[in-house]
Amino acid sequence: MGSHDRNGNEDGTRARPAGGYVLIAAGGLFALWWLRKFGVIRGLDFRVFFALLEMRERRCGLPKGRDPEFGLAELARLCGGAAEPELRRSLRRLRRAGLVRRFTRSALVLAKHPSELTLDEATRELLDEKLLLLRSPRRLVPLPRRMTRLLASGACYTFAGVILGTAIATLFCRKGQVSSRGAYKASWLAEAFGISERTVYRHRTYLAEQLGWIRIIDSHQLRQNARGLLVEVDLDWDGAVSTGASVGAEEPESPICQAPPAEIGARLSGPRDLDKEPFQEELNTKPAPGGGHGSGVGVYQPKIQDGNPDTAGARPSLKRVTAEDLKDPGRLAALREQAIGEGLITGSEHDRLQFFAAAERARSVGSKNPPGLFVRIVRSGLWRFLSQDDEDAARRKIRNLLYPEGRPDRIGPHGPTSGLVAGIGREGRIEPRREGPSEDALVVRAVTNALRRAGFKGDPFYALKRQQPEWTRDRWDRAAAELGAAPMAR
Repeated sequence: MGSHDRNGNEDGTRARPAGGYVLIAAGGLFALWWLRKFGVIRGLDFRVFFALLEMRERRCGLPKGRDPEFGLAELARLCGGAAEPELRRSLRRLRRAGLVRRFTRSALVLAKHPSELTLDEATRELLDEKLLLLRSPRRLVPLPRRMTRLLASGACYTFAGVILGTAIATLFCRKGQVSSRGAYKASWLAEAFGISERTVYRHRTYLAEQLGWIRIIDSHQLRQNARGLLVEVDLDWDGAVSTGASVGAEEPESPICQAPPAEIGARLSGPRDLDKEPFQEELNTKPAPGGGHGSGVGVYQPKIQDGNPDTAGARPSLKRVTAEDLKDPGRLAALREQAIGEGLITGSEHDRLQFFAAAERARSVGSKNPPGLFVRIVRSGLWRFLSQDDEDAARRKIRNLLYPEGRPDRIGPHGPTSGLVAGIGREGRIEPRREGPSEDALVVRAVTNALRRAGFKGDPFYALKRQQPEWTRDRWDRAAAELGAAPMAR
């Protein structure tokens, strides 16, 4: 990437966006999205590819004769603190798909065009059919590096698709200048990326009104009918990414982020200070016409069959969440499995805590439509609106679900006492109440058991420390000592 000035024109054209840009073929962005949708790569692989683009661009200005150095530590920081074993597996999947040609300590070679991918015949035919939706698959898109880092750090699956579609439609390189203005229809983006038009409208509104990455340009209605909405990307956008890195920095950042584990593909990454007030239900609580309990925006209401309105005992479904689902930990666990299957969250303990905390948040502030509020938080990845109280309540609910034996014991003897009130001994005094393990002890037990099942041979403290830097060795030892008298659950 050469040296450019930062003087822009009124038509959205300038030499370069703030923070620089990465040149990538439009067909490459499009293929990357569909390979994830086809299941050839996973959510973490999708983020790793954008992190590799950023790593390669950081080394474009090295002095002649100096060899670049690439490492997994930098890749982990860009991907939100992903574990190195997960990154190695992700790189192997990217190599098998042909997206990464070579990744060593001194070399990084990425695919330049979808024709270089190594796919089976069926997947190749499907991808070629999808590429017909693009006018110029080989056209280079100047994707801003700040947005590249946001995509690497983690963004909601459909949100990332709207970002890529907007970039393909609006960002161009023309005569050494970057043009950031273009028009596109939501129907085209929805068809091209396999998502609903409603989702496109929602995420595009968020990009314009909350994140500030794009601006909607006023245009005549006839022009909008013919070509779509006129949109301009803000080339001075300085939104923060979820990795805690400074988006304006041109060099690699040193602080290790306090981000959740790998594959946070359900997280909508945006500035933390956009909304000072907690997330309220006015965004998603307008009852649907004729809706009953749990009806509202974001909650799918199927037709009642056989005239039976009682569906309380039905299997939980993310398409029709009820108030009972938010109260029952078992039903919430079933909803979580569906969310994992849809790629909204991962199976990590951090995402499980946030999923349960979203239910507590919806119950506490969703006075009109708690299920609709819960679905909006999960599907849009609005985890930043969760409070510490929500997470504390979620921890208690998860503990009661996973360790029912850890609940406070009953007072007095377990068996019936003849002639006496249960809980009072024969001498008329109340037995002391036994305390269960502390939350730290439960965390140590859960982490240790999970790592044992995964075949981990190292010190589990460092695995936890990598994801939660606030833990210290003394805190770990105290919690482990508390569990020393009782065998850990297998």
